[in-house]
Amino acid sequence: MDDPRELRSEVPQWFAEAMRVPREEGTVAVEGCPIHYFRWGDPASPGLILLHGGRAHARCFAFVAPFLAKQYHVVAYDMSGLGDSGRREEYSHELHAREVRAVALATGMVDGGRKPFLAGHSRGAGVVATAARNHPEEVGGVISIDIPMATPSSERPHSGMMTGWLPGERRPNRVYPDLETAMGRFRLIPPQPCENDFLMEYMARHSLREVEGGWTWKFDPAVAAWGNGGPRGDGVDRSETLATFPCRLAIIYGEKSPFFDPASSPQLADSPDGTIPVVMIPDAHHHVMMEQPLALTTALNGILSTWLAEDS
Repeated sequence: MDDPRELRSEVPQWFAEAMRVPREEGTVAVEGCPIHYFRWGDPASPGLILLHGGRAHARCFAFVAPFLAKQYHVVAYDMSGLGDSGRREEYSHELHAREVRAVALATGMVDGGRKPFLAGHSRGAGVVATAARNHPEEVGGVISIDIPMATPSSERPHSGMMTGWLPGERRPNRVYPDLETAMGRFRLIPPQPCENDFLMEYMARHSLREVEGGWTWKFDPAVAAWGNGGPRGDGVDRSETLATFPCRLAIIYGEKSPFFDPASSPQLADSPDGTIPVVMIPDAHHHVMMEQPLALTTALNGILSTWLAEDS
């Protein structure tokens, strides 16, 4: 369990309470690679998988999941090559999507014909969407959190173009002499403000691992290189997928995010049910959970509660 008292920044009461909510930690082998996960709540409750974005890890939802665990069986995990999961020789979008299903199966979320909900941020949103397209019969709905939605004609930047890495480039992660120096180098990508110093410190601490000679980032450089292989980093052309999406879909985005283009809005009317819920998080950029975690929690709960009501 993460101890908020280890953080030097002032911690609000809600965060301290979230960290005290019981959770289970474990791993599941997926195609030969150990995948690290956390889970909260009653396994008999409706399932919800939360998936982080590129170079991030499961703890970006560790302060959101506890508030959802009162009603849902919540799992947040690290994609292979990221966080505390194992590394692979090669990565692909489809492989990460298969990990979603494997984690759902391993944690019992599809037992008895149940259909978990999937929610992903940034690159993770594209991954859970692909997992749902591959096995729509096993998914209750997908929530995309600030996924790049720009049309091909848009001039707005995409995540794969803002990291400073060239396509296919594999830079070794730098080793810093001590933890304090390493944490001081933590940045959100793309760059954005974040006034929640305690969350920045929390994420920085758990983005690093100790190695010979100091501290370095947990993410595999090969993941960063693969992620920049295309204009959006994951090979998904979202301008053509909304109309044919096979299950319920909702979109959450940050009001100040550079990645959600209003020009894409007409596509939303082409969804199978005629509408796709679109929720804007006020005063938030791309990393909405870092700036407005409670507002994000409320948005997730509102969408999920509506879907549960439709299923009852």
